[in-house]
Amino acid sequence: MTSLHSPAVVSQWQCSSAGSLQNLTLLHNIPIRPPNNCANCKIMALINVHYVGLNFADMFACLGLYSATPQGSFVPGLEFSGTIEGFCDVSGFVNSAIRTDETSGLSVGDGVLGVTRFGGYTTKIISELAYVRKIPKGWSYAQGASFACQALTAWYGLVELGAIKKGQTALVHSGAGGTGLWALKICHLLGVQVITTVSTFEKAEELAKILPWLDRSAIVVRNETPHSRRWRIASQSPAKVSLANTMAINNIQYFNVVFDSLLGEWFHPSHELLGPQGRHIVLGAGSMTPHGDAPNWLQLGLRYLWRPKLDPLAMISTNKSVMAFNLIWLYENTDDIGRLFNDLFVAAEAMDPPHIGLEVPFDQATTALKQFQSGSTVGKCILRVEQQTHS
Repeated sequence: MTSLHSPAVVSQWQCSSAGSLQNLTLLHNIPIRPPNNCANCKIMALINVHYVGLNFADMFACLGLYSATPQGSFVPGLEFSGTIEGFCDVSGFVNSAIRTDETSGLSVGDGVLGVTRFGGYTTKIISELAYVRKIPKGWSYAQGASFACQALTAWYGLVELGAIKKGQTALVHSGAGGTGLWALKICHLLGVQVITTVSTFEKAEELAKILPWLDRSAIVVRNETPHSRRWRIASQSPAKVSLANTMAINNIQYFNVVFDSLLGEWFHPSHELLGPQGRHIVLGAGSMTPHGDAPNWLQLGLRYLWRPKLDPLAMISTNKSVMAFNLIWLYENTDDIGRLFNDLFVAAEAMDPPHIGLEVPFDQATTALKQFQSGSTVGKCILRVEQQTHS
């Protein structure tokens, strides 16, 4: 006999409007709602969330600096891990007669990880099955929430757009961050020689411990490199000299791929060190990250004016490409996302689990975001809804 259970109520962080981290509020007893784009979904999973993964998109969305941010109030969050509590339709009513979905192979009680286009800062979530996978064997729920968004970003940028191959060379900026760590691990898996940059000496030391195969001589500390606006276009900027010296030490002539989450003053030096047919993959603008609860619009305006610029006509003769992306715009393309997920899960079997640098209770999300915003963390930052161990 089929039994339908009423939709759940949840606790979730809502941002009343984009523009300030102070607009984030933790609300309780909120009726759960399916994603807005699921009108034609026949079956979805109701997931009891254990951990939520933090991403730069969460912070930029709350600050009003993210183009994909929903209008009005919204719940931030792009990834999570948890346990399947049941299966439901778009109404949110759980059908207790369905214990397993034959198409996906997912069952009630499975430990899963998933991605969502916002709505992740919640204690329960309704998700399309296309965006959910079982947590890899041996991983914890915490590690499950530390994988999908950043690893998918690194895989898509390096493999899909960068077409990186064994024997090639890559420059990965911000290698101590969540996405940067995955980019380094993917390069190592594929046999790519890599140089990376980090912001501080402490991060360089920590990164060398996390990735024992990465020689310390291949890590450039950006804060130890002199910087000035007058060098932004000059061919012999301190940043370029620092990179060139590191390349010489590691016997690298040029880069085949630059994986760039910074922009800013390191863009041109990195681009100039690309070889013929080189690909400059841009996935973010970390150099424009504001500090504080709200953006300093004057400071951001100046950084915008100083943003890197290239001449497409000159690029023809240099035979280099710039390719920029934001993976969220592929979210509704379930075929591509599914293929990327499948390829990534195969690759993950040969790589170490995610490195978690910061774990904070769910009710302290604003504290976690501010620490994440500071740039002091190494690896993934997550929110703990309840402590669980997956086996």
